[in-house]
Formats: sequence, C-alpha cells, structure tokens
Amino acid sequence: MEDQDFVVVPDRSPLSKQLNINSQSSSLRLYIEWCRSMKKWEEMTEYIGDSAELTETQNYIEWALEPQSISSLIVTYLYLELAKNPEGVLKHVENVIIEVVRGIECNPEDFRDCSLFLLNKFLDHASEKTVAGLVKFGVFEVLAKILVKSDEKLMDLLVEICVKIYTNREFAQVNFIDNDGVSRIVHILSETEGNSEAFIEKVVKGSLVLVKLDPQGLNPRVLTALKDSNLSEILKTLKKVKKSPSLKQDCKELLTILVNN
Repeated sequence: MEDQDFVVVPDRSPLSKQLNINSQSSSLRLYIEWCRSMKKWEEMTEYIGDSAELTETQNYIEWALEPQSISSLIVTYLYLELAKNPEGVLKHVENVIIEVVRGIECNPEDFRDCSLFLLNKFLDHASEKTVAGLVKFGVFEVLAKILVKSDEKLMDLLVEICVKIYTNREFAQVNFIDNDGVSRIVHILSETEGNSEAFIEKVVKGSLVLVKLDPQGLNPRVLTALKDSNLSEILKTLKKVKKSPSLKQDCKELLTILVNN
C-alpha cells in the first residue's frame, strides 16, 4: 500500500483523479487503510459519516464493540492515533469531534462505543474553546440519553467524560444539571446493586467535582440542585454500607457541603 497507483478509492476522494475509481465498500476500506498508513487524516475524515458495512471486523479498543462500518472504523483509527501521537492527529479530531458526537444518537452501538472512547481521549488535549463548543452544541444532552444504561463499563466511561468536561467550568456544570445530570447521579447512586465500589466512588467524586470551583469555591446553581434532590439521604446510606475509606470520606465531604451551605 506504499504505492498509491495501486490503491482503489471512491470517486469523491480528493485523490481520485490520480487513482483507479471503484465505489465498492471493499475499495473504500482499502482507501481508509491506505490513509491510515500514510497518515492522511484529513482525507480519511471526509468519510466519517459513511455507513458502509465492513465485511471483516476485529476489536481494537478494550471492551468497545468492534467497528461494523466505515464510520466506526475511522473513529477507531483516530482514537488509536490520538492515544499514540496526539500532536499529529489532534487538529483533525478537533475538526470532526462535534460531528462524531452528533452521530452517537443516530448510529449503532459500535459507533457509540468507539466515539465515546475517542471523545474521552480527545478531552485530555482539547482547548477551552473546543470544550465550550461541545457544551454549546449539546454534548451533555447526548450523553444524558446514554447515562441510564446498566452496563458499568459504559457508565464508567460516561462519568469520566462528563467530569472532564465540567471540572472547574461553571458554565459546563450548569449545563450538566440543566440536562438532568443531578437526576442521573441520584438514579445511579440509588441503584448500586451489582456495581463495584470503584464505580460508585467515581460517581460520588464526580459529584464533588461538579459542585466545586477553584479556588475553594462552590457553584451555587449546582449546590441548590443537589440540595433539592434526595442525594443527602442516599449518601448517608452509602457511607454506612460501603467499605472503601476513600468513598466514605468523599461521602462525608459532600454531605458536609450539602448540610452546611
């Protein structure tokens, strides 16, 4: 695949005038593989909305469903490259990340899984402007619709993503609670049967981060929303029955905030 004269690509490719043209999905797969090998990320991302099914699949990302379509495969390759070489692909991911998030609702679960992994990794490098753009677009509205699943691995990833977005960002914290974030937290913590303490601790710690603003400040809108919920009673129960010292400490700190402010 080092010689592009032998690569078969779709007609709308920017390189199609130089290459043989073939509209079959296998040719598109071949083109995507060539783009990856040559690090032509801009050309690859032009096909991020292509739902053509793959004839051969494999699992690339931990527990995520293996990509079943061209779009899922592209998102997967962007994630893998971002994890390995963020400088080389970051701007290309930045250009399509809102399109990727938008596609989570209308695509199968394999696209959802791959996209959430990409979003999570992207947030480690995203600029404030891009994060603000994601919040304004409605990223929490999209995530809230998934934050009702029972799969702990998926929920754990979603919580991690939300925390990365709203940490020390007042506008994002408010947007999170405006999209039923508090009710999602209450639901998760009131239905902990079968969930690991590590996951429960992540949710409680995420709730602490949600209400805090550096330096030593609290978000009044979030504080009011948390106090109006049933969270205090739930935290008291968690503190009694869970064994983790750090979880008990987080519960105690959050309860103190809710009671004394």
